[in-house]
Amino acid sequence: MASTPEKPRELEQITVKSDTRDVLAHAREYGEKNGLEDTLIIDIDAHVTETAFWGEIVDRIPSDVYQHMAKSFQDRVGGPPGLLNNQPGLLYQDQFGRVPHQQSQQEIVEETDTHRQVVLARRAMDSMHVDYTVVFPTPMLVLGTHPQPEVEVQLAYAFNRWLIEEVLSQDDRLKGLLYLPFNTPEACPDIVAEFGDKPGIIGTTVTSTRFRAVHHNSYMRLYSMLQERGLPITFH
Repeated sequence: MASTPEKPRELEQITVKSDTRDVLAHAREYGEKNGLEDTLIIDIDAHVTETAFWGEIVDRIPSDVYQHMAKSFQDRVGGPPGLLNNQPGLLYQDQFGRVPHQQSQQEIVEETDTHRQVVLARRAMDSMHVDYTVVFPTPMLVLGTHPQPEVEVQLAYAFNRWLIEEVLSQDDRLKGLLYLPFNTPEACPDIVAEFGDKPGIIGTTVTSTRFRAVHHNSYMRLYSMLQERGLPITFH
């Protein structure tokens, strides 16, 4: 007598409120089955959606004037992240039926003694058996085409401070790349000098979307400094 096939279990649709551990449950199962916990795994392309914490970043803008300008956007209902030049119409990573993880971060986090971004990163890393994760921004990747180069400098300082103070300081498995405001070559060495030796910083990153050639003579001081410190430079 033929047995009745088991009725398929309906999976809940992934939403902006889904728990990362549930979304990546199959990844954890695969890793345990294949012994990935015994393999060194490094995620070198991990993004943080920094606009989810934009208020914390804005608080670290060094210029009082630009900080005031950025904060004024927070007084408007539905206002965009102040000073950023990213275009919402081009942020389609969560569209077309794809996983809506970046659409709105409403995942519940119970921990109160750890930064929210660190909690979410740990959930993903533990689920995928990742040992180290290299973090850099997402919406800020278009800052290289900002019409005001001085704004890129201000946001670079603010983001780097936020990354070091709020994220990297809470978990040794999280590593960071300093954002370099390449449209202002003279500002880049100053950022390396101030933040290059901070715990968790393993290199620098430059957004690939920009106008000035990377072999321009104005960058030679920066390249020399990075070489002396043993810090790699990446282009994303």
